[in-house]
Amino acid sequence: MNSHLIPRRAELLQSMDCIATGEEAARVFHAQGIYPVTLAPASACSGIIETFVRWSSWYDWTFDEEQRPWVPVGRIGPALMLGHHSPGTVSLPLPLGCFQPVLLGEEDYERQLRLCAPLIAGAGRSVWDGESLSPPRALFPEKFILPSSERGGLQFLVEYFPHDTRDLKMLLENLAAGGK
Repeated sequence: MNSHLIPRRAELLQSMDCIATGEEAARVFHAQGIYPVTLAPASACSGIIETFVRWSSWYDWTFDEEQRPWVPVGRIGPALMLGHHSPGTVSLPLPLGCFQPVLLGEEDYERQLRLCAPLIAGAGRSVWDGESLSPPRALFPEKFILPSSERGGLQFLVEYFPHDTRDLKMLLENLAAGGK
């Protein structure tokens, strides 16, 4: 993905107050890198909730079920997938570089919100102690260039993503071993 698409995607998401359906939605969202998805009828995964709480804590964003927030629906490595059925009605909870927005049908959104809300409320805030949980070294920049090498990708993950110490240690070892 090109770095110039990130601001455009944020602008698109913020401007949407109604959603097209069917083939039109698929075409529009595919062109912008925002995909309509249908969720499997499963419960919310604790690993996804944990990652969501880390990001929310780091950016000091509070999940408020009454505000119809974006909900965590998946994870690709340390990056979240957040879904909403009407993205333009609420502000983005996190910088776009740290999550992939997806469009949910209203039923999927309502079910995911019901499943996630109690888990997120019960999780509390992340404790950035540096021993069990290490914060990102920097906030996500407004504009950035995606890394083009394995080494650049590893460094990007170390700099901008929260990690538990086991994962951070593994990333640093891979970086020291000379990621390409």
